[in-house]
Amino acid sequence: MGYAEPLDALSRSLDDEARLTPAGRRAAKAHVIDLLAARADVATSTEAGPPPIVVCGLPGSGAGDVAKRLGDHPGLTRPPRPLDEVDLRSMTFEYRWHVPAYAEWLTGSDPTGHLAWVRSATAVGEARSVVGSWLDAERLPAVRAAWPDCTIIVVRSGDRSASELATSVAAGCVAARAASGSRAEADVIERYWRWRVGTIAVRLDEAADLIDAECGPDVDIDGLVTTLT
Repeated sequence: MGYAEPLDALSRSLDDEARLTPAGRRAAKAHVIDLLAARADVATSTEAGPPPIVVCGLPGSGAGDVAKRLGDHPGLTRPPRPLDEVDLRSMTFEYRWHVPAYAEWLTGSDPTGHLAWVRSATAVGEARSVVGSWLDAERLPAVRAAWPDCTIIVVRSGDRSASELATSVAAGCVAARAASGSRAEADVIERYWRWRVGTIAVRLDEAADLIDAECGPDVDIDGLVTTLT
């Protein structure tokens, strides 16, 4: 029942704050039920497994694409569906719906149990798994404490500032929330993501000593794999 607490936090925030339309409420319920069913289907192992590779970065930095390309490299693997898409601890909910209370709970909660589940889900098979999310960029000390043998790669956005990334993410968020039947005030959303992305940027800087490698979104994957081996 590791998902009971985040499910409660998310459900309350959706009820109290998201201002969902009737269609949006039905879609949200279906989405959460599908997510829980998908989570139940994730294979796990009690073995430690090979050390994972954690790829993360600021929202909009291109870290997700780098993780996908790296996970597709021979000798490495990645979950068939990103693990933050099948769990109730994810920043994707902040992107999809107006859920500030859930976001506050998420940033203040202890991720140890969740990280243990992620590790059990990446321990299936012999290849190193490539994982990572926006949220990992905010909690690198916890990731390193839970997985001391992992490799942490941070994707930097080159010449795009945190403010520019936030503006881009906010535009996508407005569209996503409008489509999901949630609050979608553009000015409120942009202010929120400027604060959120700025906070993550500070956390990344504070965790610089925990980072094993940095790259840009257009990194040569073969070269990156060579540095890792």
